Amino acid sequence: MNRHTPFIFAALLLASLASLLWRCQTKPTQQAEEVTTLRCEYLENPLGIDAEKPRLSWVIEERTQMPEARDLKQTAYQMLVASSEEMLNKDKGDLWDSGKMAFDQSIQVEYKGKPLESRMQCYWKVRIWDQDGKATAWSTPAYWSMGLLKPEDFTAKWIGVSQSEVTEWPKPRYLRREFTIDRAIHRATVYATALGLYELRLNG
Repeated sequence: MNRHTPFIFAALLLASLASLLWRCQTKPTQQAEEVTTLRCEYLENPLGIDAEKPRLSWVIEERTQMPEARDLKQTAYQMLVASSEEMLNKDKGDLWDSGKMAFDQSIQVEYKGKPLESRMQCYWKVRIWDQDGKATAWSTPAYWSMGLLKPEDFTAKWIGVSQSEVTEWPKPRYLRREFTIDRAIHRATVYATALGLYELRLNG
């Protein structure tokens, strides 16, 4: 036998043991998950909803493929709902801060914050705790806006038009009105009704 063989074998054995030890030390000991797919009334960032207590849902996704992360279970959640993005970014829910709720429900969780009003913008996010008591990071923020909740909230006026603005095709006759905004707009919402039949175009 070559006199160097024992030394080579010992070196390989030590290298294998070192590699195994490193893998054991760097192996994740906790599950890694995140909260995604936020929905309000089954919709992504809906506009003009008419539910005074919207139902909110989310999905928990695993970020690792480790076998021990497959039996993920939500044991609690916390939800923040704010009236502005700035407020939500500060982890403050001026409309609703649920606190840590010990529930595994993640579908159709009813909003239980301050009363919502017509035209209100709501921004929200969620985090959950798993079966090991580990909290996730906050989800990516989502939002929804409120429609007109009461008949008296619809304060628009009928469009008055001249005869030249009446369209003959297709029958019956249709009214058409154009308008131009000459100021910078941060956000705008159009509320329109025409007994179920209208067409709205923006910039042509």
